[in-house]
Amino acid sequence: MSWLSLDEYAERWAAEGDGDPYFEPAFLRASALGQDGEPAAFAHDGVLYPFLVRPLPDGRADITTAYGFGGPWGSGDWRAAFRAACAERGVVSEFVRFHPVRGNQAHAGDDVRLTHVQDMVVLDVAADDEELVRRMVPQARNKLRKAIRRGVAAEPSRDLERFWGMYSDAMRALGADPSYHFGLDYFEALDGLGDALLMLDAGPAAALFLRGAGAMHYFLAASTEEGRRTAAANLVIYEAMRTARDAGLAVLNLGGGLREGDALQAFKCSFGPGRRPYYVGASVHDQGAYDRLSAAAGAASDEAFFPAYRRPATAHAGS
Repeated sequence: MSWLSLDEYAERWAAEGDGDPYFEPAFLRASALGQDGEPAAFAHDGVLYPFLVRPLPDGRADITTAYGFGGPWGSGDWRAAFRAACAERGVVSEFVRFHPVRGNQAHAGDDVRLTHVQDMVVLDVAADDEELVRRMVPQARNKLRKAIRRGVAAEPSRDLERFWGMYSDAMRALGADPSYHFGLDYFEALDGLGDALLMLDAGPAAALFLRGAGAMHYFLAASTEEGRRTAAANLVIYEAMRTARDAGLAVLNLGGGLREGDALQAFKCSFGPGRRPYYVGASVHDQGAYDRLSAAAGAASDEAFFPAYRRPATAHAGS
């Protein structure tokens, strides 16, 4: 069994990986800046599993996947060795955001409690422009045509400082949880992804996409009031569909909403058919420590938010 530093993981990924951006070492490195954690990974029996290790009192720690998607890459008999390595390092719990395009929740392990959060919108982009538009619901087609009539155009950009400003303004306007706010250093670190990172900028709306291993992923987006009025966000996603297709990628993963059935999920569903189930996973590695930490935080150890001891004032599905 092998617990890896970020540099050791980078070596293994360079030799064995398939270019999936969510498993790229540069993505893990950036994620450590956006979350309170140390990048690490585990390798055993054909499986590579990157994550962030977050400190807890008394020299203990817990594990979470980076913001986005992750979990185990590859398949093999790895879970028992991983739990042994976690016991050696005082790991209390583990939270996993599985990858909806890879469907890697199938390799989670019997000790991981799986929760189906919602279905993600994953569009097949192997079609001409006319067909891509035809697959949209009428409202989305009308908004796209509105944007085109108004001369809105989405162009590739690398101005990540501009995107950071737009994104930060959008998160403040929405009153988003602090976990959705990232510093400029996070976006500058994402630049280390190279061609796996794409920014499409339409002026009052822009988005970051991650691409590789046959798929492109809608990662972070921002829009102003003008962007909503001119339907610039619709134009950005349409250009992303065309860009993914022209690059020979099979699908564009738009993700889902903050919760099942909300307005964000409805917006993404308007671009066409194609859904993949999205799961999160939770595993307690040290029940006694988990219960003590939860009690100290004033949380019931069996509540829905996981891990309970990291429950924010306004809790969602997991951390």
